[in-house]
Amino acid sequence: MVAFTMDESDVRGFMNRLLREDPFDAFEVKAAELYALTRVDISGAQDGVEEKRNVVWRELKPLVTALIKCKMPRLIKIIFSLSAGEAESLHPNASALFINMVYENGGIAFTSGTSQKQFALDKSLDERWDAYVADFFSRHEIPVKIKIQ
Repeated sequence: MVAFTMDESDVRGFMNRLLREDPFDAFEVKAAELYALTRVDISGAQDGVEEKRNVVWRELKPLVTALIKCKMPRLIKIIFSLSAGEAESLHPNASALFINMVYENGGIAFTSGTSQKQFALDKSLDERWDAYVADFFSRHEIPVKIKIQ
């Protein structure tokens, strides 16, 4: 697991990119929470689909954008994830690979997370995912700093 932070001066630009551009569009959303006028919980599970699948950020982004236009939330939590197939292609023991985003008190923090298919003491899955996340931020010019590694 790696934790990343963002300077408060970069938050507005990042939120604009998150809601109007496409860096996160292909990620599935496991869950999202917003606290503004009231608490809004969003399950990423797609309704009416036989095989278990979550919506991707591109599909959910308009709803979240509409909620934020009403009143900027004091807290936003989003759990982004690679699809099961993408996770397995990154590492054969990957069950799920997450990027957790939390916007609170004017700042944003991200943490990476993994879930294994089978328990293993080997840390290669974590190392590969952490490197992938750091590279993702770098490729998309998302201004983060590593806080904990």
